[in-house]
Amino acid sequence: MYAATHNTCYDAQSERSRRDYLFDAIKLAGDSYFLEKIIESFYKAKSFFLSNQLCDLLYCFQKNGYDKAGKAIRIKFEKCLIKILNSSTIRDQREILEFLAISLCDIYGFKEFFVIAEKMGNLMLKTEKVIFVDWLFNRACEKFGEKRIMPQLDLQAETSPGKKRFLEEILSNKAISEERKKNYKAEMEKITIESFIEAAKNRKPFGYNLRRLVKKVSLEERVKIADIISETDDYETKSAFMRIFYYTDYPYPLDRLFSIYNLENENLKKFTLEAMSRFKDKRLHDLAVFNLKNNLFMLGSLTLLQKNFRNDYDLIYSIQKHHNKKCPYDYHGLSMCIQDIFSKRKDPKAFPILLFDYNKNPCSYCRTQTVKIMRRNKCLPENIIEECLFDCSLDTRKVAKRYASMKPGK
Repeated sequence: MYAATHNTCYDAQSERSRRDYLFDAIKLAGDSYFLEKIIESFYKAKSFFLSNQLCDLLYCFQKNGYDKAGKAIRIKFEKCLIKILNSSTIRDQREILEFLAISLCDIYGFKEFFVIAEKMGNLMLKTEKVIFVDWLFNRACEKFGEKRIMPQLDLQAETSPGKKRFLEEILSNKAISEERKKNYKAEMEKITIESFIEAAKNRKPFGYNLRRLVKKVSLEERVKIADIISETDDYETKSAFMRIFYYTDYPYPLDRLFSIYNLENENLKKFTLEAMSRFKDKRLHDLAVFNLKNNLFMLGSLTLLQKNFRNDYDLIYSIQKHHNKKCPYDYHGLSMCIQDIFSKRKDPKAFPILLFDYNKNPCSYCRTQTVKIMRRNKCLPENIIEECLFDCSLDTRKVAKRYASMKPGK
């Protein structure tokens, strides 16, 4: 009941819906009792992700013959229209409305889409607030076919102001999307080493553009960035420029990075460790071990072991066991570092570490990866495979099903 009426995902934005997993369990426990409680929670739910989970469960109930579930979704949809119209804060309500609209179309079919389109269009006629409809339209096109939808929408828009407004919004958004696609190539060309230097000097965020930049950065340009780091006395500027060497190789010998690391600035040390992680050197192993034993820059120091691991199983296992809520790094970050260290190795000695991670990590995506890594390291026990066949993550189930059908050692 708790899992059904609370969103327990580690990251609800990226993890898949748990509706089928939860509904399978609900069917074993008693449908009607859960339905009443879920509807009650559904009407009260204000957050986007919890509302979606409850709506998903009601969809399952509806498909299993409980008409009350579909009616509950419609009631919340109507209430959501009113809330958006009368409230100054509509952030979650706007997303919830679109998800409810999609669910109603999934339940009631092709004709329902036009009923929903009219209601959404009427809402847009009454307010200047931005109302989301693209996800709804794209989902309907996937389900019913754009060639089937558009002629009907064009025809019905002639006599329905609401549908006409909905159609105008769809066409406007399509035009904006096409314009963005045309401008994308030009925007990518603007991502140059000069634009990065300008952003770093002015302390402006460069974000994911760093990954795009390194695809075309030359050795000469990497030298230029490394020289700026060495020449400037400003630690923030050094740190901003050092970030690029997490994605591409530092052009000078490792000794220079050690000199930068020894400067007394924590932020710079953190980014320098990431740049060092691309090197293989005994000194990096020793630095990683020293830091990890002294609780210094834990995640950055673990990245050094990706290429410099030397039978450090006991050390990593100890770090796992002693992690608690007071640690200055989260367990999920620790887990991702562990995955990077062992993903390309094949040693059953990793079993205690990977088993601990399997049980501790709250992220279902990471759990799938951990199971794969256990298999690669030849330490995936049969009982874990059996358990994973019933995992809340469909991805983990697929992996387990494949492993269960394979002969040992394959």
